Amino acid sequence: MTATRIVDRTPVSGDWTLLRLRWHGALPSPGQWLWAEVEGQRLCLPVRQASSEEGWVAGVLPPGQVPAAFAAGRPATLEGPHGEDLLTPAPAAPVLVVGAGAGAGPALAMAEALGEAVGLVLLGGQGSLPGRICPSRFLVRTVPDAAIAGLASLESQGIPARIALTEEHPGCYEGDAVDLLRHHLAALPADRRRRLTVLACCPWGLLTPWRSELEGLVRALRVSELPVRG
Repeated sequence: MTATRIVDRTPVSGDWTLLRLRWHGALPSPGQWLWAEVEGQRLCLPVRQASSEEGWVAGVLPPGQVPAAFAAGRPATLEGPHGEDLLTPAPAAPVLVVGAGAGAGPALAMAEALGEAVGLVLLGGQGSLPGRICPSRFLVRTVPDAAIAGLASLESQGIPARIALTEEHPGCYEGDAVDLLRHHLAALPADRRRRLTVLACCPWGLLTPWRSELEGLVRALRVSELPVRG
């Protein structure tokens, strides 16, 4: 356990919360996570960003998953990092990035880091995501016709995305990110599937029933499972 302090707690789009804590160790990477604890209350902090120059690590968490005790300036402890560094070694292009629930933040970080190597990002959540959902300018023929929304931050970087939410939302697939992933892969020609590297960050167990099936369809599947609820 490492003694630290909460730098800030910032509301972001969709009622998500960006939480930053002081960090002076080796930088963790997307796919890895830390246990953060304040006054006996503990949460899983999936790595979204980290800065060695400024000495902090940050994660973005879904609505309702950050207790009130995690306030700016409060002393805290961190344990870890745990989990898989999904960016090491560098994944072969083309890359398909999948982020579900608390894995959405790491998925965005991976997409931003990989840039043009990313062919598609699939994001899933309950009623919202940590970003503005908007009509996409990219045509993706391998998802259901109703799934036409992307994420504004990715659109501005030229990265296509599609969104699955378990609560109905215009332009989004109604279901979870793994459902949308399986639909996309089933619609892809076999030769294109076999060239894909899939990087997935999701709540524990969400991908488990389909993991063997997916490994048989693509070039490589790297998964980080977070110890959180969906």
